[in-house]
Amino acid sequence: MSGEVPLVQLDHVERTFGDVAPVYALRGASLDIGVGDWIAIVGPSGSGKSTLLNILGLLDRPTFGCYRLAGTDTGPLTDQQRAGLRSRKVGFVFQSFHLMAHRSVAENVMLADVYRRGSRVDRHERAIEALERVRLDHRAGYLPPRLSGGERQRAAIARAILSRPQLLLCDEPTGNLDSTTGAAILDLFGEMHRDGLTIVMITHDPDVAERAHRQATIIDGTLAEVS
Repeated sequence: MSGEVPLVQLDHVERTFGDVAPVYALRGASLDIGVGDWIAIVGPSGSGKSTLLNILGLLDRPTFGCYRLAGTDTGPLTDQQRAGLRSRKVGFVFQSFHLMAHRSVAENVMLADVYRRGSRVDRHERAIEALERVRLDHRAGYLPPRLSGGERQRAAIARAILSRPQLLLCDEPTGNLDSTTGAAILDLFGEMHRDGLTIVMITHDPDVAERAHRQATIIDGTLAEVS
């Protein structure tokens, strides 16, 4: 919609480490991501992808520049305010599934709500709904070691969408999967994107990036959108 405030606004964001001879992990990154966009950010190891993802997910702060999430300038926010905004707006999917082996699939999904101190009301029902969304509700009572790699990633995605975030940040989400299983996970992201979810996907794989509707590259901390 014309005039709609972008969900993500990066304005000349830089991230440096060290004081005497600072190392630039990000150099003047500017990017707008609208509600419902699906963008892939492609770059080799050490290019600044993880630093960018940490800033977008409010896990790190820019050294310079401005980051607005859903119209909120995140710079002046306290750590507690940032955590609250993150829990309401952002979901994470990682290359490693980060599932607790001794907890059932449903319990792993519910833990996302526990950590964000979400409502206990209907927590289990909402977890099952999230598992239905990723077509894994038939494994709700299983322990993660009994799941395939693709099923573990589906469980991790269900956990990420339990709180109905506006922004889903994906860090190499198919990196531990074979090509067929990875394609199925990308199909699932495509379905969620069509339902209106905004997705930022970090990857080193150009073939995976092709599934997104927008692409950007990051090399030596410099971010550039692909025309």
